[in-house]
Amino acid sequence: MIQLKKKEVIKFFFQWGVPPPGEGGFAQEVPGDFHLKICGILCSIMPYIHYSGIGCNDSQKHTIDEFLNIMTHAPGHYYEMKSLGFYMEYKNYDLPADFDKFTLEEWLDYTGAVYYEGEPVSVGRNGVSATANKT
Repeated sequence: MIQLKKKEVIKFFFQWGVPPPGEGGFAQEVPGDFHLKICGILCSIMPYIHYSGIGCNDSQKHTIDEFLNIMTHAPGHYYEMKSLGFYMEYKNYDLPADFDKFTLEEWLDYTGAVYYEGEPVSVGRNGVSATANKT
Protein backbone atom coordinates (compact mmCIF):
# COMPACT_ATOMS: atom_id res chain seq x y z
CA MET A 1 0.00 0.00 0.00
CA ILE A 2 1.30 3.48 -0.88
CA GLN A 3 1.00 6.35 1.60
CA LEU A 4 0.51 9.72 -0.08
CA LYS A 5 1.10 12.91 1.84
CA LYS A 6 -1.04 16.02 1.34
CA LYS A 7 1.69 17.85 -0.59
CA GLU A 8 2.17 14.89 -2.97
CA VAL A 9 -1.56 14.57 -3.69
CA ILE A 10 -1.99 18.30 -4.29
CA LYS A 11 1.03 18.29 -6.63
CA PHE A 12 -0.50 15.36 -8.54
CA PHE A 13 -3.83 17.13 -9.04
CA PHE A 14 -2.17 20.38 -10.10
CA GLN A 15 -0.22 18.41 -12.72
CA TRP A 16 -3.57 17.31 -14.14
CA GLY A 17 -4.87 20.89 -14.07
CA VAL A 18 -7.29 20.29 -11.21
CA PRO A 19 -6.63 22.66 -8.31
CA PRO A 20 -7.78 21.38 -4.91
CA PRO A 21 -10.25 23.23 -2.64
CA GLY A 22 -8.73 26.33 -1.11
CA GLU A 23 -6.37 26.68 -4.08
CA GLY A 24 -8.72 28.27 -6.60
CA GLY A 25 -11.43 25.61 -6.75
CA PHE A 26 -11.96 22.97 -9.40
CA ALA A 27 -11.83 23.60 -13.13
CA GLN A 28 -15.26 23.69 -14.75
CA GLU A 29 -14.22 21.12 -17.36
CA VAL A 30 -13.66 18.34 -14.81
CA PRO A 31 -16.27 15.56 -15.14
CA GLY A 32 -18.60 15.25 -12.14
CA ASP A 33 -17.55 11.73 -11.08
CA PHE A 34 -13.87 12.63 -11.22
CA HIS A 35 -14.58 15.83 -9.27
CA LEU A 36 -16.35 13.88 -6.51
CA LYS A 37 -13.53 11.34 -6.23
CA ILE A 38 -10.91 14.07 -5.99
CA CYS A 39 -13.00 16.00 -3.48
CA GLY A 40 -13.38 12.89 -1.35
CA ILE A 41 -9.65 12.24 -1.41
CA LEU A 42 -8.70 15.80 -0.58
CA CYS A 43 -11.28 16.10 2.18
CA SER A 44 -9.72 12.99 3.68
CA ILE A 45 -6.25 14.50 3.84
CA MET A 46 -6.99 18.17 4.40
CA PRO A 47 -8.37 19.56 7.65
CA TYR A 48 -12.09 20.26 7.52
CA ILE A 49 -15.03 21.21 9.69
CA HIS A 50 -18.18 19.09 9.78
CA TYR A 51 -21.08 21.53 10.18
CA SER A 52 -24.69 20.62 9.47
CA GLY A 53 -26.48 23.76 10.65
CA ILE A 54 -28.09 26.67 8.83
CA GLY A 55 -26.10 27.64 5.75
CA CYS A 56 -24.10 24.42 5.44
CA ASN A 57 -23.27 22.96 2.04
CA ASP A 58 -24.60 19.59 0.83
CA SER A 59 -21.56 17.62 1.97
CA GLN A 60 -21.54 19.34 5.39
CA LYS A 61 -17.73 19.51 5.06
CA HIS A 62 -16.20 22.99 5.06
CA THR A 63 -12.80 24.60 5.09
CA ILE A 64 -12.16 26.91 8.02
CA ASP A 65 -12.73 29.93 5.77
CA GLU A 66 -16.01 28.52 4.44
CA PHE A 67 -17.22 27.81 7.97
CA LEU A 68 -16.28 31.27 9.25
CA ASN A 69 -17.97 32.83 6.23
CA ILE A 70 -21.19 30.99 7.12
CA MET A 71 -20.86 32.30 10.68
CA THR A 72 -20.90 35.91 9.42
CA HIS A 73 -24.66 35.36 8.97
CA ALA A 74 -25.15 34.32 12.61
CA PRO A 75 -26.66 37.64 13.80
CA GLY A 76 -29.50 37.31 11.28
CA HIS A 77 -30.16 33.74 12.35
CA TYR A 78 -30.02 34.80 15.99
CA TYR A 79 -32.82 37.34 15.44
CA GLU A 80 -34.80 34.81 13.43
CA MET A 81 -34.61 32.27 16.26
CA LYS A 82 -35.48 34.97 18.82
CA SER A 83 -38.61 35.85 16.83
CA LEU A 84 -39.61 32.18 17.10
CA GLY A 85 -39.29 32.31 20.89
CA PHE A 86 -35.76 30.90 21.30
CA TYR A 87 -33.40 32.84 23.55
CA MET A 88 -29.86 31.72 23.00
CA GLU A 89 -26.99 32.38 25.38
CA TYR A 90 -23.31 31.54 25.23
CA LYS A 91 -20.85 31.98 28.09
CA ASN A 92 -20.89 35.61 29.23
CA TYR A 93 -21.26 37.06 25.77
CA ASP A 94 -23.87 39.66 24.84
CA LEU A 95 -25.42 38.03 21.79
CA PRO A 96 -25.59 38.83 18.96
CA ALA A 97 -23.37 41.90 19.48
CA ASP A 98 -20.39 39.79 20.59
CA PHE A 99 -20.43 37.28 17.71
CA ASP A 100 -17.51 39.21 16.19
CA LYS A 101 -15.43 38.33 19.29
CA PHE A 102 -15.82 34.56 18.87
CA THR A 103 -12.72 32.48 18.20
CA LEU A 104 -12.85 29.48 15.88
CA GLU A 105 -12.99 27.20 18.92
CA GLU A 106 -15.96 29.14 20.30
CA TRP A 107 -17.81 28.94 16.98
CA LEU A 108 -17.24 25.19 16.96
CA ASP A 109 -18.55 24.90 20.51
CA TYR A 110 -21.51 27.25 19.94
CA THR A 111 -22.67 25.52 16.75
CA GLY A 112 -21.76 21.94 17.61
CA ALA A 113 -19.51 21.75 14.54
CA VAL A 114 -16.50 19.40 14.69
CA TYR A 115 -12.99 20.06 13.40
CA TYR A 116 -11.20 17.10 11.78
CA GLU A 117 -7.51 16.94 11.05
CA GLY A 118 -6.92 15.02 7.82
CA GLU A 119 -4.80 11.89 7.54
CA PRO A 120 -2.59 10.58 4.73
CA VAL A 121 -4.49 8.74 2.03
CA SER A 122 -3.90 5.00 1.59
CA VAL A 123 -4.00 3.87 -2.01
CA GLY A 124 -4.21 0.13 -2.57
CA ARG A 125 -5.63 -2.37 -5.04
CA ASN A 126 -9.18 -1.73 -3.86
CA GLY A 127 -9.02 2.04 -4.29
CA VAL A 128 -8.55 4.89 -1.87
CA SER A 129 -9.22 4.84 1.84
CA ALA A 130 -8.58 7.42 4.52
CA THR A 131 -9.58 8.33 8.04
CA ALA A 132 -9.77 11.66 9.84
CA ASN A 133 -8.89 12.45 13.42
CA LYS A 134 -11.33 14.51 15.46
CA THR A 135 -9.57 17.33 17.33
